Amino acid sequence: MILSCNDIHRAYQQGDTTLHILKGINFNLKAGEIVALIGASGSGKSTFLQIAGLLEKPSSGIVEIDGQNIINFNDSELTKLRRSHLGFIYQFHHLLPEFSALENVMIPLLMTGISKRIAQSKAEVLLDKIGLSHRLTHSTKKLSGGEQQRIAIARALVRDPKILLADEPTGNLDNDTANTVFTQLMHMIRTQNLAAIIATHDLALAKKMDRIVHLHNGIIEEVTA
Repeated sequence: MILSCNDIHRAYQQGDTTLHILKGINFNLKAGEIVALIGASGSGKSTFLQIAGLLEKPSSGIVEIDGQNIINFNDSELTKLRRSHLGFIYQFHHLLPEFSALENVMIPLLMTGISKRIAQSKAEVLLDKIGLSHRLTHSTKKLSGGEQQRIAIARALVRDPKILLADEPTGNLDNDTANTVFTQLMHMIRTQNLAAIIATHDLALAKKMDRIVHLHNGIIEEVTA
């Protein structure tokens, strides 16, 4: 398994009240598998993705990435594993508006010490694959919502992650644009043979993935047709 989550609990303290968000999640993700994560707003989907993505630690339980139990990793070790294994896409693209499309995709590589020449070459290839080679030098704030989200996809994939975590990646787009962006995202995931968890409210999109899991009452349940 590329990702394993065993008996994951996550609770938050609010004054005298303890909020139990995740209540014993067990979840496995195979290499090359695409899983749809569904659930009501507030069910804990984002919390689960944050934990799976090593951005937040569970209150208890075990997370393994590519066979490595990360529960006792320090911040430096977690950062290194995130950079080598994980890519993230969010509902809101979080691009840097003062930079061009090309520069936004290059930045994750430059932050790891890769040369500007290599970073630019890789970014150009990815942006070409998603049909934005004519937008390389455009400021991202001048692009459409669909174009901005496609840039966010390229940014997430530019470091060649093994796992992609996407939290409502088309949730901020109209239906036609969402379908176009989702189709391109699925193509990129399949082409790169990534494992992916994609949180979505759109059941039509969820059914296009390899399997669907439902986060409900703090646990994950497999959805059968």
